[in-house]
Amino acid sequence: MGGNADSLVDADAVARAEAAVSSLAEAYVVWAKADAARLVACHERLRSDPHGRRHHLSEIFRIAHDIKGQAATFGFPLWSDIANRLCRLAKKCPAGDECWSEPIAAHVAVLDRVIAAGLGGGREAPLILAELDKGSSHLLHDGASPID
Repeated sequence: MGGNADSLVDADAVARAEAAVSSLAEAYVVWAKADAARLVACHERLRSDPHGRRHHLSEIFRIAHDIKGQAATFGFPLWSDIANRLCRLAKKCPAGDECWSEPIAAHVAVLDRVIAAGLGGGREAPLILAELDKGSSHLLHDGASPID
């Protein structure tokens, strides 16, 4: 078959696809705010219900995992990075071990704040991540790759 790749691409179709993705990205911010609210509520249940800790940690992991993947897709790398760290904390946290309480609380609070502020990246991102790492890297530093 002859022809070049440019002749096979319909510019109008590409423009429609880009507009659809842009529209979804705008809608994602609303979804992310709802996910952040669910994450905060789940964290409150984690703190108040010691018998259900394993369940609440699993729910925190699930919500953070959703945010991690979706935020990366829609151009919010900071949200994705924080959610990834929260996934790792929730996955590794022994259900009865209180040493994880503050790092998990910090990640939930910061993720909620950056989503509410619409801060998806930028110059502040490395500083925010470094500050979070101060309180959690000793718990996560095991050479393991991030959880997918």
